[in-house]
Parts: sequence; C-alpha cells; structure tokens
Amino acid sequence: MEKSVHKRKGEFFAQNENRVNVYLGNILTLGLFVSPFLILMRLLNIFPGVAFRLLVAHAVIIFVNWCAVHFANRYHPYSHATKYFCIITLEISTVVLSISPYMAVAITYMTAPIISCMYYNSRFTLKMCILCWFGMVFSYVVRSIENVPSSPVHIHGWLQAFLVGNTIEYVICSVCLVIISKVITETLNEQYKQNEQILQMQNRLIASIASLVESKDETTAKHIERTSTYVNMLAASLVKLGYYTDELTEENIELFVKTAPLHDIGKMQVPEAILIKPGALTEEERSVVQLHTLYGAKIIDEYFSSIETEEFNEAALYMALCHHEWWNGHGYPLHLIEDEIPLAARIMAVADVLDALLSERPYKKAFTVEESFEIICKGSGTQFDPKIVEALVELKPLLTKPIE
Repeated sequence: MEKSVHKRKGEFFAQNENRVNVYLGNILTLGLFVSPFLILMRLLNIFPGVAFRLLVAHAVIIFVNWCAVHFANRYHPYSHATKYFCIITLEISTVVLSISPYMAVAITYMTAPIISCMYYNSRFTLKMCILCWFGMVFSYVVRSIENVPSSPVHIHGWLQAFLVGNTIEYVICSVCLVIISKVITETLNEQYKQNEQILQMQNRLIASIASLVESKDETTAKHIERTSTYVNMLAASLVKLGYYTDELTEENIELFVKTAPLHDIGKMQVPEAILIKPGALTEEERSVVQLHTLYGAKIIDEYFSSIETEEFNEAALYMALCHHEWWNGHGYPLHLIEDEIPLAARIMAVADVLDALLSERPYKKAFTVEESFEIICKGSGTQFDPKIVEALVELKPLLTKPIE
C-alpha cells in the first residue's frame, strides 16, 4: 500500500512537471514576440541608450533556445531536464537585457525563481534562487562598468550600493518563495494522505459488496478475485501483442482490474435458489439469471456515482452490463456486436468464462486447462473477440494450472 501511495504521488508530481514545462515552452514562444517589440521600442527612442547588438543578442538567444526546446520535446517530450533548460534560458534573457544601464530591470530577476514554485519542490526553488542571484550579480558588475566609467572607486561605490540593496531585497523574496513552495508541497502531501485514506475506504467498500455477491453462491467464492487476475493478465498480453494499446494504458488496465469484482454485482438481486441450483436451469430460470447484467448496471449507476470517479463508474457499468455479450451479436442483454461491445467487457467475457470452465460448479466438474483453452478458442470470432483469445493463448505457458 505504501509503495502504491508513493508511486501515485510521484506520478502526480511528474505530470505536474510536464504541465509546467509546457507552460514554460509557451513562455519561450511568447519571448519570440518580445524581442521584436524591444527592438521597435529602441527604434522609437524609448530606450535610446540600449545598443542594438544587445537586443539582437537577446532575440537570438530566445530563438535558438525555443528551437532547442521544441526540437528536444519532439523526441523526448518534456523531460526532467526541460525545466532547468527553460528557466536558465529565461534567466540568461533577463541578464542580457539588464546589463544595459539604459534599461531598468529589477523585479524581472525574480521571474525564474517565481516560476520554479510551480514545480512544488522547495529544493528546486532554492537552487533557482541561488543560481539566478549569480546572474543578477554578473549583470550589475557589467552595468556598473558602463554606467560609472570615471574611476574604480566610483564603480565600486555604485556597485556596492546597488548590489547590496538588491541582494537584500532578493534574499527576502527568495526566502518567501522557498517557504511558499515548501508549504504547498506539505499541503499536497497531507492531501494525498487523506485521498489515500478515502481510496482505501472505497476499495474496502467495493470488496465488501463483492463479498456479498460471493456469499450468495458458495461455488463462486474465489471467482471474483480470480477473474480480476485474469483481466490483468489478458490486458497485459494484449499490450504485448500490440492490440488496443490506445485504450489499454497503465491507468485503464488498473481501472479494469479494480472494477472487475463488480461484474456480477447484479446477482445480488437474483434468487439464491436459482444461483445454487445443482441441475440445469429451465428457460424461465435462465431468463431470470440473465437479468443480473441489467441489475448490476442499475446498482452501479445508482449507488456508485457519488463515491467513485466517472471513469470508474463507466468501466464498472460496462463490465456488469456487457460481459455476456457475444462478438457475433448473439449474447445478452443488448445484443451488441464486435467493437460495439466495450473493451473492458470483452476482456471480462474471456476472463469470466475461463474461470467458470476451470472451476467446479454444482452442475458440472472442472475442465482441465487444456480443455478450457480449446473451448474458448472454438468461440473465437463468435462468442469472443479473436484478439483477446489470441492474447489468452499467449498466456498458456503461465496458466499450466488454475489460479487458486
């Protein structure tokens, strides 16, 4: 559980880092328009003392780095190094502009440290504050040489007055930024703990409801747990074969496994006498059992919408409603055909039948693994999605015996 919590937390911060990297890429794109604007201002004599070569250098830096970032993102989308590259580019841009004594730049020195707070990492913010301070010192040294050329004493006095004053201001702002970043991180960590507690409560609730279904039919005591395992294995096998990779993301596979225990939840409303009947069912009894798909969809729609995500409810509803649909349209209850059947339900259909075949029931003995595979393969293209059957065949070396 602890490992899973850290994994989800790491994924969140990684996703956030990618989002901020996208924003930084957009800021660099905006910089492409800032440079021509500054050159125009120089032509209009708003910055009469600024050398053209400085503004051109700024434009070249922004353009080259913009090209580098977008070229790199094409092959390694928003990697961990992107944030350093983008923020250092912004700082270099600030330094280049600020070394001219004829252009007042002060608060811009804090741009990079402020942006670094968006990564929710106080250490990273501290690194950027220190790094950007050196950039500020460099620009003031260069500026002082141009601004006070009369004597080394005057240069030293000017530099001391401005650099010390601005450093004090910079340090105060930096401390505030590091504290803000640290508080945000701690708040998010605490929120994660609370979210994990809620998640565990939801999982226990789902497990409890699934147990209620099992308690109505002793022959399916471990059916729910095993089908979840088979769903996971089938999904992984499909990805390995290159099938349905757009849908079978890591998140969706985890979702399918999590919702699998609810596929037979509708059986709670089916009379127990029918569920545990040792002999063959009558036509009327079979019709009653088939209603469990509709009952299950209704239960999920009515009772889970307020405690789970929309994605969870959709996957659970599809599994409950459609896991008895057939690839050729002869299943129930909606008589869907082929890709009209949601992928989650198509995977569950194979997992459900596989476990039913391998398990002993009041009305039949358990089939061997070889016999079960043969029966399912015969249903490929009629009852089951051929690709999922192929994925099952790939698992044969791992399923030499039924899962306990």
